[in-house]
Amino acid sequence: MKANILSARRTIVLAAAIAIAAAGCSSSSSSSSSSSSSSSSAPASTSSASTSAVSTTQCGTKPGVAATGTPIALGAIATNQPGTSFTDIPNMANAYFACVNANGGINGHPIKLYIATEQTNPATIAADAKQLVQTDKVVGIIGNTSIIECSVDSSYWQKLGYFIVDSGIAPEC
Repeated sequence: MKANILSARRTIVLAAAIAIAAAGCSSSSSSSSSSSSSSSSAPASTSSASTSAVSTTQCGTKPGVAATGTPIALGAIATNQPGTSFTDIPNMANAYFACVNANGGINGHPIKLYIATEQTNPATIAADAKQLVQTDKVVGIIGNTSIIECSVDSSYWQKLGYFIVDSGIAPEC
């Protein structure tokens, strides 16, 4: 059973990573979205106001059909402190997931991205990781952009069998 859960978790995180990479390569348009510091997952509406906007067929398998299944919970931890904010990547991932959710989701399931922010305090970072897993029930961590998060949490992620998709300074990931 545990092997099936780990396999499913790896598949979901890999699919999300590929989706983010494809989104970054598929368009030269820009968009903006806002996100609260704790979590944000409301589906964003797509707009055809810009001729250079990404077609909804590029971010989902069922254009125009909102995903309605049980949400797939993913998490991210990003540094956000005075003078240093690395929240752009998880916010960008969240914007892409909103498009995916509005266009079929992943096999009909929407993605819910929980974004925790930290201020390079190891105790807070460890607590954020535990909240994502124990309270928010995330099945994967994607879009982490933190100065020290991976140094703090790498053994925790390994113990759980999580493979982290991140961008950071810590060599452990």
